[in-house]
Amino acid sequence: MAQERVRFFGATCGCVVAESKAEALEAGECLEIEFEEIPAVTDLQKTQFRMHPDSAMNFRKYWSGKN
Repeated sequence: MAQERVRFFGATCGCVVAESKAEALEAGECLEIEFEEIPAVTDLQKTQFRMHPDSAMNFRKYWSGKN
């Protein structure tokens, strides 16, 4: 689940636990999530934005080899 930062479209941002679907839908209406739109990253070498602020690069792991 995303915490502080959403890194991709479709990431889970919250969760509702309820006794019934109707209660869950009603509770879901109470969730408030604020998003700040950022520029799209199209070149990992040139971007100023860091997906992972604690990393020097814009990726977590690098792997090379055969598929």
